[in-house]
Amino acid sequence: DVFHVIGFVGFPQQQRAWSVRDQVLLAIEMRVACGDDAFALAPLIHDYKQNENLIAEKESGQQPITTVLALVDQLQQAYCNEVRAAVQNEERKRHVTTSIGIAIAHHYTSLSSVRRIAKEAEELAKKHYGRNALVVIILRRSGEQTRVGCRWQYLNEHNGKQVLLQPLLLFATFYELFINASLSPHCVYMLLEEAPTLIALEARAQQSEISRILHHQQNGHLSKQYIQSLAQQVTELALAMDNDAQRPQRPSQQLPFAIELHAEERRHGLIEIIGWLLVLLFLARKENI
Repeated sequence: DVFHVIGFVGFPQQQRAWSVRDQVLLAIEMRVACGDDAFALAPLIHDYKQNENLIAEKESGQQPITTVLALVDQLQQAYCNEVRAAVQNEERKRHVTTSIGIAIAHHYTSLSSVRRIAKEAEELAKKHYGRNALVVIILRRSGEQTRVGCRWQYLNEHNGKQVLLQPLLLFATFYELFINASLSPHCVYMLLEEAPTLIALEARAQQSEISRILHHQQNGHLSKQYIQSLAQQVTELALAMDNDAQRPQRPSQQLPFAIELHAEERRHGLIEIIGWLLVLLFLARKENI
């Protein structure tokens, strides 16, 4: 069944009111494992700096819901936990998945168009990213679109061990750096400009160059070790995206991944991450729709 949620989003243990900001319309399309769809309208961000409850959550160690990305991440986690707890068969538990598509548009955009794009984003999450994934599409007033996507989790080998990578946690870190002006938005455009060269580098050299760019675009309060850790996380996530065996394969394995941000075909993991950073700039109000 399709249900509509306008103005608030509820979870089993909590329900929080949201306030709409800056004339932006956002729609979420969700497809759960049983095949049912859910459609919701939600605010783009929720500034915890101006909300005592969110400040208390952050100080207590809880992950506050400050953006729509945090919202859908907690939504899919809550859903999967609830369903897996009710499923007896261990094999079926492993097949509980959630695919979500998000459309972000100016408030002048017709609701039917936003609804359609959100549905397309959800279909892309399943078909282009191999299910259990998230796709975000930003509709600009110029008609230009930005589309990014990723799976909720990736497995990456590190020092001979399988490590679970969660992209939205890394993206949340960058969002905080942008919103607090700890990192200049210019770093994203520098990464985008240098992307073709970065992709050609081996992992250690790529990490070093990313670290150099981030270091020169920070406000001086971030340590060298912290910047290096960020660059390492970006490099490892990009590699995991490139090696993701769950994604549908291209017709010809001889063709390289696309290096253009607006390419329709499968892109290099680093290009995908830079696209996400552009989305984060928008969420942090460092870019206009």
